[in-house]
Amino acid sequence: MRRKPPAAFLGRVYSAFLRLYPRKFRQLYGNDMLETFSQRAAEVAAREGALGRAGFFVPTAKLRGFLLLYAIASLRPWRRLSYRHRREMVLIDRWLARIASAAPSSYDLALEIARCPRLIKGYGDTHARGMKSFTAIMDVLDRIEANDEAADTVRKLADAALD
Repeated sequence: MRRKPPAAFLGRVYSAFLRLYPRKFRQLYGNDMLETFSQRAAEVAAREGALGRAGFFVPTAKLRGFLLLYAIASLRPWRRLSYRHRREMVLIDRWLARIASAAPSSYDLALEIARCPRLIKGYGDTHARGMKSFTAIMDVLDRIEANDEAADTVRKLADAALD
């Protein structure tokens, strides 16, 4: 029986393949492609039980682990070029506009809208679930009037999403 390669190794191989794409394409989409691949690899590992979390363990007390984290941290300026960053900025602008529009008529509603980002946590499936709940609540706000009952509705929806 053949052993499956560790997820970290697969990530390095995928990163090497990304270098084959044109530079402009890599700058625009490389981070998102690598993130998607990593999420998919984590899903497969969790489902098949091949490596579990062991494939993503980084021994930071050793030079190799430190250099890996240092290399990842050096990619931070590229985050603003990613599709995910642009999508998050649109959501933030939409969220802030909702708070500003609700504040004059219902302070409680504006406060509940301001608390909604607490739904978005983590990464992978947890992040996707939180983002889905957040956007669902923002969509509900399109259909309801700004009043104290709306604040209760948003509070109940957010609490339900957190449970």
